[in-house]
Amino acid sequence: MAEYNEERWLLLIHQLPPKPHYFRVKIWRRLQRLGAVAIKNSVYVLPKNDQTQEDFQWVLREITEGGGEASVCEARFVDGLSDDQIEGLFQAARGAEYSELAEEARRLAELPLPEGPIEDGRRTQSEIDLARLKRRLAEVVAIDFFGAPGREAVEGLMLGVEARMHEKRSGKQAMKAPTTRREDLQGKTLLPERAFTSIGWRARGLSGALSIRRQNSSSFPQRDTSRCPTNFALTCSRPSSRMKAIAARWKF
Repeated sequence: MAEYNEERWLLLIHQLPPKPHYFRVKIWRRLQRLGAVAIKNSVYVLPKNDQTQEDFQWVLREITEGGGEASVCEARFVDGLSDDQIEGLFQAARGAEYSELAEEARRLAELPLPEGPIEDGRRTQSEIDLARLKRRLAEVVAIDFFGAPGREAVEGLMLGVEARMHEKRSGKQAMKAPTTRREDLQGKTLLPERAFTSIGWRARGLSGALSIRRQNSSSFPQRDTSRCPTNFALTCSRPSSRMKAIAARWKF
């Protein structure tokens, strides 16, 4: 019962002078930045805590200095609006702001990145826009008192945009597989890469059992090396059966 009687809300009730018009707009924007929602004309509500109380007191001071009247009070809704309905007002307001940020993030993701390398220390327009969106998101999160839906979607979109920009700045572009024409392979016998790797590691273990000599060496009989892609011949002091099989497949 004690929890039910506790005041959960703070109300700012104000009356602004009719002129100047910019003063009314200024107070309205101030309340929007605080995350306050209107439950009636000139009556705004925030959840009760030390920070929101201080925020309302600053607005009250600004209103009175501008020639208006204002009061801040603690409140508990007994009839009419319920706590759940007021929380729904906050979630709707923050959800709309998250949706707006998501649209801006999608638009930014669809923009083409600048061609060519990006100079160090220089920010592109897309990076400037992304930084602005991050600041705006941080402002909305700070006044999202009841965890409105949509925050995770915005954060995911921004991470995608940031990763795309990072790849562009670091010069990591998608690698395309090299194309090989059929006529380039005609008349050639290719050694599988794993076979050549196996020979290389076996050579290290045999400590000189495998030697690579150029074809013009007098200690090795001259052979037709036009079919050998590396223009080298392989000889072994004690060739194994596996190495003989590999050499047989490599027709040089």
